Amino acid sequence: MNVTPGYPRRNPCLSFWLQHTRNSLLQEHRTTETLPGKADVTIIGSGLSGAATAYFLLTTGPEDKRPKSVVLLEAREACDGATARNGGHCRPDCYRDYRHYKANFGQEQAFKIIQNEMDTLNLTEEIIAKEGIDCDFWRAFTYGVVSGAGIGWCVETDRGVVETEKVVYATSAFTATLLPEFLGHIYPFKGQCSAVVPPKAYAGKGDVSADAYSDYHRRDMQAYGDNKLKAPAIMADYLIQRPDGIIIFGGQRGSVPVERLLGNTDDTHADPERTAALREALPRHFEGWPKEDLAEGEGLAHAWTGECPHVSCFPYVGELQDKPGAFICAGHHGHGTRFPSFFCAALE
Repeated sequence: MNVTPGYPRRNPCLSFWLQHTRNSLLQEHRTTETLPGKADVTIIGSGLSGAATAYFLLTTGPEDKRPKSVVLLEAREACDGATARNGGHCRPDCYRDYRHYKANFGQEQAFKIIQNEMDTLNLTEEIIAKEGIDCDFWRAFTYGVVSGAGIGWCVETDRGVVETEKVVYATSAFTATLLPEFLGHIYPFKGQCSAVVPPKAYAGKGDVSADAYSDYHRRDMQAYGDNKLKAPAIMADYLIQRPDGIIIFGGQRGSVPVERLLGNTDDTHADPERTAALREALPRHFEGWPKEDLAEGEGLAHAWTGECPHVSCFPYVGELQDKPGAFICAGHHGHGTRFPSFFCAALE
């Protein structure tokens, strides 16, 4: 993929998570009426990578070493990109990819990668407790940037220009628009997810009690917990069940040509074919799920789409080569917070 992804679309569809935050004052929040002309650090992107970067810059290390001013820029509403369009997973996989890591990076580095996944989960829990964040988290089983002389960087936006000593690209699937050197290395991949109201068989005491995932390389869906899930179809499906019983179910990549997913940045609507495929997959994945005769209000209630930054292996984190004061934290391509390691990456 050597085509510039452009910028995020206006008027994107709402995910299940965004539907439940419409009263948030942070959506279009601006701390100043006009854009600050200068900043010590400017962060492009307000998702987990950008927000975590700002958080750690302002809360860790000696106070006299912390930046005096941080500007956080977002193309649309706060945190409405890939971070707000995921399937709700937040767990490490301490075994699944070990052989792959070892073959590519050696045993010692493979152990470090797996440990980082657990460190990320622990740090996430620690921050939630420390900041008193009210959220569904529990432990369970299972734009243009140009260099400027003497000032570091100038970040150009439609609201003005910010002169900044350091700039952080937390730009997810759209990184190559601002950093052309990442063309072919980070590119958009369109995902789709849904919120499902379960029938009686999967409500109350019949809940899933697990989360699960299947991919193109395995015959059956991996199930954790009660083993009520069956997935003969290889469609990269995944799910969680929320405390209120709602099942967040995504995947069915194979239901549309891959050419319609790679490089596709249109998150303004859900794909009707994938929505239908997700709905039809439910009786195949869940034993006892009725193919017909669902009560009104049961079944797939809402579907949404989002852009996942696709990379060949691992995210890009650190200072950019030949660009002093410019940093990147991008290419975190899925599986909740265990694989991206947003917090630990930002902390570094």
